Amino acid sequence: MRRSKLALAGIFAGILAISSAWFAMDEPPVPRQKQQLGLMTSLAIYWSGGELADMLTEEGEPHWVRSFLEKQYELVLLDSFAAPDGLVPNAQLAGLTQLVLAQPAALPPADLVALDDWVRSGGRLLLFADPMLTEETDFGLGDKRRPQDIATLSPLLKRWGLEEGFDPAQLDLPSAVPVQDEDLPVHIYGQFASADASACTLLGERLVADCVIGDGRAVIILDAHMLAADPIDAQKNRALRRLMDIAFSQE
Repeated sequence: MRRSKLALAGIFAGILAISSAWFAMDEPPVPRQKQQLGLMTSLAIYWSGGELADMLTEEGEPHWVRSFLEKQYELVLLDSFAAPDGLVPNAQLAGLTQLVLAQPAALPPADLVALDDWVRSGGRLLLFADPMLTEETDFGLGDKRRPQDIATLSPLLKRWGLEEGFDPAQLDLPSAVPVQDEDLPVHIYGQFASADASACTLLGERLVADCVIGDGRAVIILDAHMLAADPIDAQKNRALRRLMDIAFSQE
């Protein structure tokens, strides 16, 4: 009789185990919390207008860069870097470790100082600074929704030991530049004329500067053509991924 009871108990325990496993299979997986990524840009990557409050409202597919970034990150949109009462990074920027700055509108000196402080404190920055943006826009000169035509970040780049160069003729420059075995699509781009060798390494025909700034890192590209909405292709995805790998590497 005792053996029968033990056998029944074993059978019952087995049924419970199978039932628990079955119901567990029906439970939805716990979503992985995405890491935050700061984004500041004058390009129509996230919203249709130039103001932070003018979010993308029209029907249709979002910009490919936004879709690309949101697959991996929770985007945090920024319209300033400095705190209201000083030059230190504001709370929004201070809470981030990674930032994409893509052809930003002209930044006041306080924002440039705050950004420099943030990088030197360990921030990781991917910066697109195009000296002659060629992406077409429907917005005329003076319209706040118009992307920044010429990046105006020279004071910050000089502080990091970088001097920009630009050939307005652009007759013999290629349409793609290899950077660590990946081709970056380019169009009328800049090239660094010089760099502080102790802080920066120039890559891709001097198109890209990879700089160690204090405890942080900044990767600067003197072109933003690869971020254009059209045409959309796999090469742009691979190129952006490679640049993000360089900028946000923990090495």
